[in-house]
Amino acid sequence: MTHRVHIGIDTESLIIFSLIALVGLTLDLLAHRHDKPISIKAACIWILFWIGCGIGFGVFLKYHYSSETASLYFAGYAFEMALSVDNLFAFMAIFSWFGLKSGLIHRVLFFGVMGAVIFRLIFVLAGTTLFALGPYVEVLFALLIILSAILMLKRTSYEEKNDFSEHPAYKIVSSILP
Repeated sequence: MTHRVHIGIDTESLIIFSLIALVGLTLDLLAHRHDKPISIKAACIWILFWIGCGIGFGVFLKYHYSSETASLYFAGYAFEMALSVDNLFAFMAIFSWFGLKSGLIHRVLFFGVMGAVIFRLIFVLAGTTLFALGPYVEVLFALLIILSAILMLKRTSYEEKNDFSEHPAYKIVSSILP
């Protein structure tokens, strides 16, 4: 007997979502291939475009599944948007610290987000695969979290750094991006 793992979405919906994402990302890459600064007007248009893509997929879910499914999707979408706002401040701080030119910001953000999506996918797939091995894996992860919490609570001094020019991550990034 073979055991099939289902990720919770049918093939048709997965294909439609993937097509929307690929077409949108392709348009985004083509529109920003010259590394020019993006005007406020253009940024607003792109925000509306991406929100439209998200709403379009939610409408598809409503008619393909149900209003409840679409409602759950939109709740998750709104929650994710709210959580993403804090990333803007982190990005602004990092870009200003690195002195990144405004024309390069889109490229750095685009490939950074793509890297994050790819690594998130890898970790989700690896995690679900590990959890499928049984409850012992869950106990192991719980013990690792408890150990991490204990180590964090035992730490008494925190050294605050203002200069990261000697940090390995800075050296790697600065060797790639002048």
